[in-house]
Amino acid sequence: MPLMPKVVSVVGRKGSGKTFTVERLLEEMRRRGCRVGSVKRAAEPIELDREGKDTWRHSRAGAETLVAVGPKRAFIVLSRGLSLDEALAFFDGFDLVIVEGFKGEVTMPRILTTSTIDEIEELRSGLEIAVSGVVARSKELPQLDIPVIN
Repeated sequence: MPLMPKVVSVVGRKGSGKTFTVERLLEEMRRRGCRVGSVKRAAEPIELDREGKDTWRHSRAGAETLVAVGPKRAFIVLSRGLSLDEALAFFDGFDLVIVEGFKGEVTMPRILTTSTIDEIEELRSGLEIAVSGVVARSKELPQLDIPVIN
């Protein structure tokens, strides 16, 4: 039976500190000995290879799935999108997966990264475990019922 990891989502608007928060969480959990991964909502087009390179040529020629394998890294390119659940299936045996983006996904614990105090209430879904991002440095942050991580 596969061992599914714990999943935490980091959500917020552009420029609110999502990626910075994800980086710090990944670094800290790795430091603690956890096996960690991440899923990032990406805008199209996603570019992992440069035009003219062999893997680009394979995709252009019609490969529906392309796996590039190197001695230290590998990547998989699919000619279709994935749902979040399909993406999470790649992390069997991991301790934690941090999901960046996917604001509309309200099925997992969330860390809100916001630029303003008003955005906290706008983004709340009831699954928040912390607030972080630009707003965490605000000197005028009101008392909240969830932790603030600066």
